[in-house]
Amino acid sequence: MRRVTRSVLGGAIGLLVAWTAHATPVGRAAVPPTGETIVRASTSKTSVEVLIKTRARPAPAPSDPKSNVIELPRLSEIERIDIRVNGKPIDVHAGAYLLLTDVHHAEVTVGPKLMVLTLEGGETATSYTVRYEFDSTRLKRRIVASALFGPGKGVLEDSRYYVPVLGP
Repeated sequence: MRRVTRSVLGGAIGLLVAWTAHATPVGRAAVPPTGETIVRASTSKTSVEVLIKTRARPAPAPSDPKSNVIELPRLSEIERIDIRVNGKPIDVHAGAYLLLTDVHHAEVTVGPKLMVLTLEGGETATSYTVRYEFDSTRLKRRIVASALFGPGKGVLEDSRYYVPVLGP
């Protein structure tokens, strides 16, 4: 019985060590309505640093009193996102983040081939999740999804970014 217990215990410890060695590094941070947030994650070969700069956005002017439309104020907007992989900047054009408002959480995941920046924002019915996929050279994909439908569902936009090639 002792051999079986040692064997099972040894196997369990081996699986735990193997799983820990292959765990994906993740960095998380709360994003305030104004200011700069830095999120970092790294492996032995790859380090990722993301800077998210947010600013307060003034509330819109009240709508026409005769109108039934109610405008909700936007609390904050993203001014800039800077991504660095192993110290080298990745180009993130403004169109990939300018319309995002009220971001409150950021997460960076470092995988063997792709890195992922996930942003969560909005409130109640306007809540959303944005997933940016990139490698060590460029932004590859952006997925915007409604948070109401759960992970992997409610995709509102799926943008893929390619390297332009010019020539004959």
